Amino acid sequence: MKIVVLGAGPTSIGAAHRLAELGHPYFTLYEKNDYIGGHSASTVDAAGFVWDEGGHCVFSKYDYYNALYDKTMADNMHLVERRAWVWQFDRFIPYPYQNNIRYLPPQEQQECVMGILDTMDPAAAARQPKNFHEHNVRTMGAGITQHFMDPYNFKVWAWPSEEMSYTWIGERVSKIDARRALSNIILGKDDANWGPNNSFKYALRGGTGEFYKRVAEKFADKIGFKKKVVGLKTAEKKIVFEDGTSDSYDKLVSAMPVDVLVAQSDLPAEVKTAAANLKFNSGFVFGIGGKGELPEIFRDKTWIYYPEEKYLFQRINVHSNYSKEVAPPGHWAILFEISYSEKRPLAKDAVRENIMEYLKEQKIISVPGDLVTEWSMDIKYFYPVPTLDRDANLKIVQAALMKAGIYSRGRYGAWKYEISNMDHCFMQGVEAVDNILNGKEESVWQM
Repeated sequence: MKIVVLGAGPTSIGAAHRLAELGHPYFTLYEKNDYIGGHSASTVDAAGFVWDEGGHCVFSKYDYYNALYDKTMADNMHLVERRAWVWQFDRFIPYPYQNNIRYLPPQEQQECVMGILDTMDPAAAARQPKNFHEHNVRTMGAGITQHFMDPYNFKVWAWPSEEMSYTWIGERVSKIDARRALSNIILGKDDANWGPNNSFKYALRGGTGEFYKRVAEKFADKIGFKKKVVGLKTAEKKIVFEDGTSDSYDKLVSAMPVDVLVAQSDLPAEVKTAAANLKFNSGFVFGIGGKGELPEIFRDKTWIYYPEEKYLFQRINVHSNYSKEVAPPGHWAILFEISYSEKRPLAKDAVRENIMEYLKEQKIISVPGDLVTEWSMDIKYFYPVPTLDRDANLKIVQAALMKAGIYSRGRYGAWKYEISNMDHCFMQGVEAVDNILNGKEESVWQM
């Protein structure tokens, strides 16, 4: 059986690794770029700073992934304690927001408490929400939704919460424990340990992408770089590339954005329409490197959330607190994330100015010369947006692809944000191969 794998990000590396591990020799991996890692790759800029395409960190419940990561990165990893904060009302609020509303100004704190009390009404709790916004009001209250959930999530998703489903949430959003939240106010207690990533692994050297580069070394002879797909002939089981070449397959594992894959295919019009209806946002990441000690404001933090609209960015990742090796000796690095879409347009020429204003506001710099490097990347596909019609469209698309022997997996292949962490994606590749070769049922991805 000849298997073709498209992409060189976590999903595809997971599939190729599993193929090599099982001793299946008849496979080829094609990547449109000239490097390994996809959106999990790391870049070294001209000044020697290492950048990721966002705040990437490794945490997983999958034994297979953890064992491989620990073995592969044994000499080059450490454990980082998550220290997340929210900046709002000119103050830092520990994350998760809903457990630490005692830090809010009195008026906003009172509005949040009233909202929390409303969630304890059995009648309100029984009401079925129609969208993500209504879910937030029902589970966290109107106050927390107004002050944090709606403004922050609009910045992250660049999409209105009223047009998003809530079925994707799982462990992605901390659900409120009303008694716990109110007790924290009365007792003056900080409560910041929630979540599956309260500690995470990170590479000492080389950034997030180092793991995928090391894994790919085992099947380097199977990889074809600069092979951009421009056509998919499902009837012939054939992939066509931009350089005029093509390849055939018996089974195809693809981590390409599924809307692009389907648009380039010979699949029926109704499948193409369903794929075109899938929505996504784009991202702009902007790295800043400075000389000297990490500014005091960042020293006890791994990342900071910014719900207020005056800041174009929604998050700052304190990259130097992931690993000191991401910056040359005697330097520091922070990374800004900005999402944008048709619903939240971004004037990219305003990003740098907005960031510099923030750095001056926080007295991190006095003049631009205080900084030694700037790095940015515009990422077309950032998050697959869980719109209200996502699942209906995906069902049509995935049914047609599976019938054609195509396993579309990964962040943009499966198009499910709830299973789009790096470990989710890697395991989707592994399990696709197990299904192809051994008929084993997939557990991470489901139709």
